[in-house]
Amino acid sequence: MASQKSLVLAAFKRAYGITPIRSYALKESPESSVYKVSDKAGRLYCVKLVKPDRQLPQIQSLIATRRHLAEHGFFMPGVIANRDGVEWTKYENRYMYVYSFIEGERPDPSLKLAEYIGTSLGKLHSIPVPPHRMPVRLDGRRILQERLKEFKGLQDTHSKQIGWLKEHMPDITELMFLPKTIVHGDLQLDNLTKIPHGQVRMIDIDELGLGPGVAELAYACVTLCAFTPAGKRKLGLTEVKDFSWNRDWMEAMIAAYQRMRPMTPDERTYLPHAIRLTILRWIDQDNFADNFKMYKLAVERPPKASSRIR
Repeated sequence: MASQKSLVLAAFKRAYGITPIRSYALKESPESSVYKVSDKAGRLYCVKLVKPDRQLPQIQSLIATRRHLAEHGFFMPGVIANRDGVEWTKYENRYMYVYSFIEGERPDPSLKLAEYIGTSLGKLHSIPVPPHRMPVRLDGRRILQERLKEFKGLQDTHSKQIGWLKEHMPDITELMFLPKTIVHGDLQLDNLTKIPHGQVRMIDIDELGLGPGVAELAYACVTLCAFTPAGKRKLGLTEVKDFSWNRDWMEAMIAAYQRMRPMTPDERTYLPHAIRLTILRWIDQDNFADNFKMYKLAVERPPKASSRIR
């Protein structure tokens, strides 16, 4: 029986007229798959097989947003049209699309990386929102509702900690006043790549959408500047026994962001709550102790966002 990879790449060859010489599965699952492909000329392609529940209007919106970002000077690998001149291809009950692959390696967490990402996010969030419809991302109300529902199942085993969490819930009062921007939607270390000249690029752009820019800044502060021991092991980082709450990195990221896109007073007020909300997403039965400790650090030692641009 043919493998999913061989079937997808055969469909890629038929639709795009490109013969894969070498190929590698970057991600392969029933939900979605990503393949790195090279042709006989050495050109590299990224072949994305999207989730079955992604309908054509969602694919069209994603590709249109990528094009919109590139037109505004934000680095974005170009999507390649198939033989029919279309930027997506039907494959069984879902779609695939193809774009130029960016060769690189995952960067190491550092103060320099935090500043670089702050600048990049500031640029991204400053780009005008396009006229076409975009999916909503980083919905704080939905996240909070889901977590409160999850806590009911943790009450018996962690009643004291759950009581403390409920007393220190993120305040989402400012949420309705926050400006919406284009957001990457899943900005974490594995979705960054360092290219040969040392620059860092955002990759895995499948979750582009519309959401509060400050919520994505908060998400990046946590995913790129704060690590539990389990998180470090998963990423292959050293010194896995200790927590890392690099508030100086976070504040450097925030300052770099504000030099590109100054936050409104409402955004500065909401930022520490958005950081709590990010960590709250990961508090569950499996990693309760570590993520609870991380949440306490967010309450006790939140990064500061100055109203003065340095």
